Amino acid sequence: MYKKIKEVLKLDTVIKLAESNESLDQVSLLKESLIKSTNGEYRYSAIIISPVNENHIWHVLKDNFSSIEDYKKIPIITIDKKINNSVNGLQIPLISSDWYNGGRCAAESIKKKN
Repeated sequence: MYKKIKEVLKLDTVIKLAESNESLDQVSLLKESLIKSTNGEYRYSAIIISPVNENHIWHVLKDNFSSIEDYKKIPIITIDKKINNSVNGLQIPLISSDWYNGGRCAAESIKKKN
């Protein structure tokens, strides 16, 4: 998946993974990624995250994004898990899988092989 993201974006891409699948490790990594550099700019141009716990991530975003202008400086996109509550009026974009059609395609492929 990471190789595909880098290929599609055609930009320098930094992949950071939390030390574990624990939500608090992911929260720490997100907070670290939102720290601005000495010139006041974010170190990254965007963040794509698959939340372990959407509510924990929501709290971090709520504390760091007070307006659409903040979001424009470092867009956040979630994968496969929607952050249900808006973040200070902003709905965080979601990229999700179509598990129903994916399962159907897998079943059809298996059926063709038999």
